Amino acid sequence: MPEQTAKLTRFRFGGLNWVAEPYAEEMLRSRILPGLEHPEDAGAETVKRSTTRAIYRLEAEGRAVFIKQHRLRSARERLKYLVVRSRAAAEWATSRTMALRGIPVPRAIAFGERRVAGILCEAVLITEEISDARPLSEVLEKDFAPGTTGTAFRSKRALLRAVAELIRRTHESDVLHCDLHGGNILVKDESLFLIDLHRTRLGPVSDRRRAANLGQFLAFLRDLLSPGDRMHLLRSYRGDDDSEPSLREFARSVGRFATRVRERRYVSRAKRCVKRSTGFRHGRVQGLRVHRRADFPADLVGEAIEKHRTAEAALKQDHRSRVTAVEVGGRPVCVKEFARPAPLKRIADLARGSKAMRAWRGAHALAVRGIDTPRPLAMAEAGGRSYLLTAFVSEATELKHFAARHCRPGPGEPARRWHRFVRLAAEFVRRLHDHRVYHRDLSAKNILVREDGAGWQLLLVDTGDVSRRRRPPSLSERVRNLGQLDQIYVKPARTDRLRFYRRYSRGRPEFDDPALLARIDAISRERHEHWLESEEAKRVGADPERQL
Repeated sequence: MPEQTAKLTRFRFGGLNWVAEPYAEEMLRSRILPGLEHPEDAGAETVKRSTTRAIYRLEAEGRAVFIKQHRLRSARERLKYLVVRSRAAAEWATSRTMALRGIPVPRAIAFGERRVAGILCEAVLITEEISDARPLSEVLEKDFAPGTTGTAFRSKRALLRAVAELIRRTHESDVLHCDLHGGNILVKDESLFLIDLHRTRLGPVSDRRRAANLGQFLAFLRDLLSPGDRMHLLRSYRGDDDSEPSLREFARSVGRFATRVRERRYVSRAKRCVKRSTGFRHGRVQGLRVHRRADFPADLVGEAIEKHRTAEAALKQDHRSRVTAVEVGGRPVCVKEFARPAPLKRIADLARGSKAMRAWRGAHALAVRGIDTPRPLAMAEAGGRSYLLTAFVSEATELKHFAARHCRPGPGEPARRWHRFVRLAAEFVRRLHDHRVYHRDLSAKNILVREDGAGWQLLLVDTGDVSRRRRPPSLSERVRNLGQLDQIYVKPARTDRLRFYRRYSRGRPEFDDPALLARIDAISRERHEHWLESEEAKRVGADPERQL
């Protein structure tokens, strides 16, 4: 590979002004730039396409390059680049500076801009590919499963040590990568590279920013790294000379930043469902305002709602909603129609959104946090009518029916399978609360259970009652949620109720109070007795002889 030179070549091609490495000019003019307007027609492979940028991979003269085309979304953004460098220019300058400081980054070979009266219209960056390199997150997920031991464990720890040294060297070189995550570190054999550098700052990095940067990095590796792995990485970053109390305090600071980053990311990603973005669309269908996934066509939304209206049988129907299962486009879809709200509630819905909109937002809030729920496909609303469309989950049973059927093992059926399910249900509720999500009606009818090989998958439904918080649910809210699961707390034996409670409260000192379990048990029994009374009333109402 040619050495990076300080002397650059400048030229104009295709309406853009280019700055490039001298050795690459001929290759750019002959092979890369002529097909820049339509890269796919020139043999380029699409790597990523979003509302902000498109990335293509193209092989030219025995080497592969990445073409990163930055897109401008609004006039406001165009005005911003009157005083700020474009992202292509920023990444070009930063990558060259980092390379001169000894930080491994992909080699940037050219960038181009098209401006009219100083206003940016187009920006492109071209970099060389690091062949056979994989993102760190992919390596951790596929090569080092949680709980690895022996040689794999030592290899994982060596990799984490190298990552920590790279991040420390970056900070000590007065470089702060502001989008540091597992996808922006590439692993090739024993070498590491930083990529996606347009959000990189140059200048002294304070201790607080170091902790924040490491928190950002660890925020989304939570499921790929054990607590021991995270502490090993931080110890490698700080060095062996750091005292244990100082390391612990630094780790707590990093953990606080990681939590903040995760929550901001969750909120940002969940908001995409009501904006026009790469994965979502909005418009009008049959007079209804529609928000939908990009892979669920608008005509299927209208077809599903029409089939729902004419369906004779319903999966569920009461005074609040009607739920049906229909098939459109060769896929089963569940349609939930919400009853028209009362006039005062319709006024309140102007601020908080319709029931379908709240359910649409709630479903995506769960999905981005990794909590299973039927995949939301679309929502539609107009004039008090509102609909939520989700993927139909086949062979799923409501938890209340599942518990009634399995909590008493039959002859020859091992009880430990039911015990394992009780622990799984406790971990599901614990994960919900740990992700700062509170479901106002966490009853057994709002959790679906589906057999998943030798285990089970639990899915949360009725997402209109999902509330996302800046803080975890309060103790009283947790107690109320646990009490709402009366099918878990009433029907099984007391030992199963204790098993559920202990698994949920593990590592939580505030739950050591025996009075809490008594409160949960009282709430559950009261709910269960109320349910029995309502069922008895239904039977009496349906049987004229019993009414006498």
